[in-house]
Amino acid sequence: MKKDERLAVIHTHPIQYLAPLYHEVQQRGVSVTAIYGSDFSIAGYEDEEFGTSVSWDVDLLSGYNAHFLDRKKRGGPSAPEETNVKGLWQALNEVEPTAIMLSAYYPWFHSLASLTSALYARKSKRRVRLLLRAETTDHAEHRGGLKQTARDTFLLLFYSLFDHFLYIGERSKNHYQRFNIDSERLSFSPYSVNIDVFQEGESEREEMRDGVRDDFWIEGDTFTILFVGKMSERKGVDVLVKALGGMDAKEEIALMFVGEGPLKEELRHQARQEGVQVHFAGFQNQEDLSRFYHASDTLVLPSRRGETWGLVVNEALHHGIPAIVSDQVGCATDLIESGRTGEVFRSEDPKDLRQAISKVKSEYERAGEHREEVRQFVEAYSIEASAKGILNALRRSERG
Repeated sequence: MKKDERLAVIHTHPIQYLAPLYHEVQQRGVSVTAIYGSDFSIAGYEDEEFGTSVSWDVDLLSGYNAHFLDRKKRGGPSAPEETNVKGLWQALNEVEPTAIMLSAYYPWFHSLASLTSALYARKSKRRVRLLLRAETTDHAEHRGGLKQTARDTFLLLFYSLFDHFLYIGERSKNHYQRFNIDSERLSFSPYSVNIDVFQEGESEREEMRDGVRDDFWIEGDTFTILFVGKMSERKGVDVLVKALGGMDAKEEIALMFVGEGPLKEELRHQARQEGVQVHFAGFQNQEDLSRFYHASDTLVLPSRRGETWGLVVNEALHHGIPAIVSDQVGCATDLIESGRTGEVFRSEDPKDLRQAISKVKSEYERAGEHREEVRQFVEAYSIEASAKGILNALRRSERG
């Protein structure tokens, strides 16, 4: 890898799970500059799916360089779909990158940013490599023949812009292989979360567990299921309540929702009808999430579609609790090992989800023995591992 390697990464806005990664890459000797379309995730914005105002409580700008094409206080974009690439060429001229890494093709900001970057690389007097590290997958959305053909045609053209591809997991790798991308142009950079904001150890579990359960009147021996995220139809939260409604001894189980979303009141009504003990904790900042993971015994992510990875599963495993996910969750093939880190069930199948919950619950008495094993398993999906993957991609793309 070049001694003066300068990596430019382009995003619509600062993202809480990527900022620590870019800090780590810079710590390892690569100058990283993130070029953002807007700063709305720092200034605060309305998240339509959460149905609430959001601004991240963690530092998203330390440890690497940041350049904003626009800012919300100047009347700039307040959502990813509103961002544009005006000023991107000038920003690239200022950074003078040796490599540029993109992360998506939608919203259109990303496609236009990729085209701009490709033109910049072509016109540059020095060699500039283009890398793609994206949530690529074929499972997240179900498309008919014509839509699938149109998508594949577009992606063939889009992928032709890039020199190297970083896959985040097994399904991501399979996607690139379907497009016949040579293995020499593929590097593994796993999806990961920053655990510095968490208190994930066993001693912290002992300190935090009873406090949250007392706050919500959850008895000490009640098996507690956690959902973290947006309470929306695509997340399959209604399937979770229905599955619990049909369980034997459901009075021994509690369900905790952390987050907001359009289905909140409907879920409250459904739980009442199904006789399910349910609690709503509202939106929580990252630094407060450890309390809820420790108060719970398993995480369930029952998504119907659109779940290209599922970072809450990483978070749960770092706290030592197993995860139950639908087969539509992207990380299922990477992070879930039956009987070890959790279970996978058929999407939209309450009976199959019920069986998965029963299996995890049956092992509840031995959960303490498993928690450290679960934590060790997910260490392979750390910020450090992700950064090493980026460095490896830079080295391999330089040779190419």
